[in-house]
Amino acid sequence: MSFSAELPLVAFNVPAGADLTAIKRRLEQGEADGWWDNELGCETPAWRDA
Repeated sequence: MSFSAELPLVAFNVPAGADLTAIKRRLEQGEADGWWDNELGCETPAWRDA
């Protein structure tokens, strides 16, 4: 969901059992490639360890 055309912000929840390492890798690669900025609103120990 994009909240506005001026600030196309997207938020999503990562479901339990998801491949956190792959998701983090994709977010980091997109940021490195200049596609988006990445900011976490809430993280778990499992996310930090992935």
